[in-house]
Amino acid sequence: MTQKITAYDKDFKEQVVQYMLDHPHTTCVEAAKKFGCHSTTIGGWMKQYRENGNHVVFRGSGN
Repeated sequence: MTQKITAYDKDFKEQVVQYMLDHPHTTCVEAAKKFGCHSTTIGGWMKQYRENGNHVVFRGSGN
């Protein structure tokens, strides 16, 4: 059995990160349910955001 890897475009990632910033008491698990992706994925995007000086910078259009 193979695992499907989903690639999210930059706009989607920015939307999720902005949602997390606008709702600071929301957990990654709650946001994952809302947006239909995994909580670990959102956590990674938030980490990238913080490490890039609070700028949304993602490589390419995929993960």
